[in-house]
Amino acid sequence: MDYPGLVKLYEEGITICRSEHTPVLFHIEEVTQPQGHSTSGSHERYKSEERLKWEEETDPIMKMREWIISSRIAVADELDKLAADAEEEAKEARKIGWEMFQKPIRVERDALVKIIDDRKCKCIEEVKEEAVDKINDDLKLVLAPIRKDNFVAARKILRNVCGSCLKSDSLKQEMQDG
Repeated sequence: MDYPGLVKLYEEGITICRSEHTPVLFHIEEVTQPQGHSTSGSHERYKSEERLKWEEETDPIMKMREWIISSRIAVADELDKLAADAEEEAKEARKIGWEMFQKPIRVERDALVKIIDDRKCKCIEEVKEEAVDKINDDLKLVLAPIRKDNFVAARKILRNVCGSCLKSDSLKQEMQDG
């Protein structure tokens, strides 16, 4: 929370490390932990009201902002714009990253759906045919599929493709290859 003091401490430690060729350990005692131990739990459950208030008042990002303004490195409006630009950039990067993650999975899903939609052989066992169609229809409805969705659907379809059809072996092979 004391940026100039922290920089001075690091400079002293680095000087010792380089001059004495020895490791240096920085022990910082006063730190905030805004997310708790994990993102799945709430730190409000195990921190006292005083600790939560202290963490809010000594938020290092807020303290850094105050230091930048008091040192006249930047004004509040510049920092506000910088924060807004960074937030927008992060949102766009998240969107691009998600799309890059999703695209190959959607391609796999669409290929599986096409194989089932384009199959020439319809099972004479109506129950199995309905099951295959239901699995395929459900897979089409998944807006953000993960690979597990594709694999689970493919396995279920393979279990439900009847063996009485002459095309069942080629369909199974096509699904395993695709």
